Amino acid sequence: MSETNGQKPEWLERLERVEASHVKLMTDHELFVRQYDIDREKDRIEQKERAAQYDADRERDRIEQKDRDRALDERIAVLVSAMGAVIGAKPPAEGGAQ
Repeated sequence: MSETNGQKPEWLERLERVEASHVKLMTDHELFVRQYDIDREKDRIEQKERAAQYDADRERDRIEQKDRDRALDERIAVLVSAMGAVIGAKPPAEGGAQ
């Protein structure tokens, strides 16, 4: 072997730089994947909450519509009863007895 005067050969320095770069990239990738999993879980929870809120809103709308329909049915029943009373009533006498 040749004398290196206490210095590392150039190829060994390059190898160490490549290894250090590889370790950094792998660490960055692991951090990215970990954060991605955390974010994905948060999104899943938020989506589940939004779906539950949507279902609750639809149920509330359904109940409100049912109440409006019931109130309309009652108003129609009152109107029909009033019309029946008017139609079934004897007409007022005009002039005198016939």
